[in-house]
Amino acid sequence: MDHTLILIKRLCQAGQVVFTSRAEEEMIRDGLRREDVIEAVLHAESITKRLRSHNPLTGRREMPYVINSTTWDGRPVYTKGKLGPRKEVARFYVLISSKHSVLP
Repeated sequence: MDHTLILIKRLCQAGQVVFTSRAEEEMIRDGLRREDVIEAVLHAESITKRLRSHNPLTGRREMPYVINSTTWDGRPVYTKGKLGPRKEVARFYVLISSKHSVLP
């Protein structure tokens, strides 16, 4: 299994997850709870896509990860998030989360 996915799963399991306001809005719209998103990440078999972008506030490069997975009862969940700085406490930041997943 991918080392990055293992790290993301460990952070989720330890409760080191931060949800952005956009992710919270999308979760409310789609009837998802934080627990659903974390469950889907823990259930994921792989990272679907790795994106390259720049943070508009800092200009620094960052790599968001897309995870398409399901909860244990089969609800599809699309999650995009990034890993936070490791110098402090490592965290997984959920940027977007929706039940409008595009599973193959």
